[in-house]
Amino acid sequence: VVASEVKALANQTAKATEDIQKRIDAIQQHTRESVQAIGEIREAIKKVHGTSTAISAAVEEQSASTNEIARSTDEAANGTRDVASHVVEVETNAKETGRRAEEVVAAARGLGALAEQLEAASHRFLDEMGQAL
Repeated sequence: VVASEVKALANQTAKATEDIQKRIDAIQQHTRESVQAIGEIREAIKKVHGTSTAISAAVEEQSASTNEIARSTDEAANGTRDVASHVVEVETNAKETGRRAEEVVAAARGLGALAEQLEAASHRFLDEMGQAL
């Protein structure tokens, strides 16, 4: 009886040991699968990090380009204002030159009239001198 009970206990122990071994094997398999999944997640995180780093760099470059465009636009606007100001100055100077030219023409006409008067007076003087001689 004792021997059969010992044998039954040995069989139960063997079955329990086998069951425990199967559970340990299953846990080890799940652990390997978890480690593999964690490795894949790590690689995915690396890719996401690489992509976000590239996006960050692109955004930074875009920001720098936008700032450069804004600066260039400001310079162009300032240049346009300067040109407009110079156009106004040129227009003012052109009008002043036109007025001065009209004054010169008027003065030339006045001199022409004086020259005609002088010529007429000279002819009269010469005529009188010629008659006096």
